Amino acid sequence: MSRVDSAPSSSTAKTTAVSSLPVQKLKNKTLHYQASWKETFPWILEIPEVGVLCRIWKTTTDQELLNVADSRAENAFVSHGFCNWKKALISFKKHENSATHTFSIAQLEHQSASQSIGTQLYTKLCSDRLKAFGVLMNIISSVRYLARQGLALRGHESDVGSA
Repeated sequence: MSRVDSAPSSSTAKTTAVSSLPVQKLKNKTLHYQASWKETFPWILEIPEVGVLCRIWKTTTDQELLNVADSRAENAFVSHGFCNWKKALISFKKHENSATHTFSIAQLEHQSASQSIGTQLYTKLCSDRLKAFGVLMNIISSVRYLARQGLALRGHESDVGSA
């Protein structure tokens, strides 16, 4: 009896979480959002009374990484909310492979990996200093070798100052 009592409570928890999402009524049946879709497509964001949106796209627009009027935008997953449950899996896969979705992912990855301007400038300065130090050490090594051998410093014959 405890198994019977515990099973409905877990299933009602799932249905109450998605019960506020719109339903799709066909001639002889009513279609609902399936909570298992979120396991397959973790980017799904459930919005009550609206449907589902792309969580990744919403995050990028909230952080102002994308233009809202982007021509690649798919209205159903971007602004209006998707609720055509009959074609849900096909539409989810199509959106996942769309330019909007992949561009949003790229923007989020770039934003999380990017550094401040000051850090970038300091890193470039350090690398330039190391490169210049390596070149200077080569010059000093060459001058020391020539000094040990008792040879003069000379340039190429076509140089203006060498004669």
